[in-house]
Amino acid sequence: MILEKVTYEKIILDIQRQNYVEVPLTISSLSLDRAAQHFLDFLTLPQEVKNSFRVIADEHDRGSDSGYARKLKVHGDSDNKEYFNYRGLSEQLLKKQLEQNRSNPNVQNFFQSARGLFSETSNTLEEFIKVVDRHYQGIHNKIFSKNPGRLLCLRFVKYDSAGKGGFLATGHYDRGACAFALAESAPGLRVGKDQDTLTKIMRQGNMGIFMPAYTFNRDTDSQEFPPAWHDVVQESNDTYSKDVARWAIILFADVHSDHTISYQDTHTPF
Repeated sequence: MILEKVTYEKIILDIQRQNYVEVPLTISSLSLDRAAQHFLDFLTLPQEVKNSFRVIADEHDRGSDSGYARKLKVHGDSDNKEYFNYRGLSEQLLKKQLEQNRSNPNVQNFFQSARGLFSETSNTLEEFIKVVDRHYQGIHNKIFSKNPGRLLCLRFVKYDSAGKGGFLATGHYDRGACAFALAESAPGLRVGKDQDTLTKIMRQGNMGIFMPAYTFNRDTDSQEFPPAWHDVVQESNDTYSKDVARWAIILFADVHSDHTISYQDTHTPF
């Protein structure tokens, strides 16, 4: 069993010590790299084609993006990046767009990779949550039995260059229950309890990084899982490519859509 060494006692100790937990992945680094490349190939499509893949699951929930998005500081966003949120329901919501692009390999390859990665990494996260559920019963059902096609979100993100030492992502908590950082093209992720305790993540082997998000304490009815404050710094001018400072793949999980959580809430440390 891939998670046999991930005990509840280890989870709590790691959260208390560093606010994240390293979790073995069943999917290979090669498969993650291939999925990332398919995402970057998707981003080479004309902007109007990418924009056609914008879709949200709930127009009243700013966190329900289920397709392509572009964020720019000049538009008031906190970071310059492109990302794609793949959910279990994304292909149904984007059925028309997929049909229109059925002969486009950059679209088809990306969705094939995203579909397989979503399935396998969701299973890994589910096994991890089952360990927590033995002590805080109900959290597994809240995520995986209610509406996993909506509540689980696999995000592929590409950061624009910010220059050496610049912030690719400013400090924040993730919305929802938890985040599972799967892979990235370069170091730069820093995690802690607040800005003063941030520590750079140095990934050891084929491991994912589990981080409690904004509502995980509430979702488990406990105080054992304070949300992980984190940011991403560009460590070098030697970027992934001319147009890509860094890419990352993260799986997010939620238990419900909470419209009361604001941008200010998640970008202000406790």
